[in-house]
Amino acid sequence: MNAPYPPPPWNLRGTLHAALWPVRADRLPPWPLPPGVRPLRLGRRRAVVTFWVDYRPGGTLAYRELLVALAVRGGGSVGACAVEAWVDDPASVAGGRALWGIPKHPAAFVHDSPEPRRLRTGVLVDPAPTDAPDAPHAPRAPLPTALH
Repeated sequence: MNAPYPPPPWNLRGTLHAALWPVRADRLPPWPLPPGVRPLRLGRRRAVVTFWVDYRPGGTLAYRELLVALAVRGGGSVGACAVEAWVDDPASVAGGRALWGIPKHPAAFVHDSPEPRRLRTGVLVDPAPTDAPDAPHAPRAPLPTALH
């Protein structure tokens, strides 16, 4: 049976916008992390990174993604772990979960600007539960990062 996503490696092309947010630890959800990985502490705050990516045609897939990552420590190094993600492509949902353990959810991105490339974007998340028994979901793994 063929997988509902392309095989790795994925070569993607697009534009990425990132933001770093120092968030009080008591304001964060209890995101599950892989064994041996813990949030990076910045006093009473944790570092949350958000990524808005517009993957364009010319790569393996073309889709849009909003991803939330938590800065983490594990095994003596610092990195980031994807804790939430929304994408507008079913192949990216399936591949992200099965290949990399990224908790991707289906979404529709709605632009309130006449310029489709502007960042004034809202996300409409599919209200259907994505952790249903038939939904592919692998254990979450830290994302590679340039923070090492």
